[in-house]
Amino acid sequence: MLHIADDCPKWTDEYKLLTREQLNIPALHMMGHADFRNASTKLEPHFHCNMEFVVIMNGRQQYVVDDKHYMLYRGDIFMTYPYENHGNGNRPQEVCEFIWFQFDLSSAKDFLGLSPRYGRKKPAQRSFRCFCRLFNASVLPGFRNRLLDTAAFCNLL
Repeated sequence: MLHIADDCPKWTDEYKLLTREQLNIPALHMMGHADFRNASTKLEPHFHCNMEFVVIMNGRQQYVVDDKHYMLYRGDIFMTYPYENHGNGNRPQEVCEFIWFQFDLSSAKDFLGLSPRYGRKKPAQRSFRCFCRLFNASVLPGFRNRLLDTAAFCNLL
């Protein structure tokens, strides 16, 4: 299976990818934006070393994990676990717009740059625990087979 490290920046009209070095936000491994105005080649099965979230902004996109197909529409949030193979099956990537980002959950220290000096007591540890709950959860309110609705996702943060 193909491993996509996502550690090389890319900036085109349709595809933008920023790496952890450019973002400089602890635990945020990368963030990208795609705006496909034409159907694109299929997304080959691959995996990442980090937890990945995809948010569909417009259009629709299919993802396949363990031979299970998920059709995502505007407002859907899709999640894959570290080292989990995923792609979009035999279909081309649809005309759509989405953002995606990956979190490195290996440490709670200064998670997402949240430190006590910015308000709540230990916000970095709280946010880290929320993501770990999501990572370990089998059933959460709003969790539908890897799909989170926007409100459920925001409630976790």
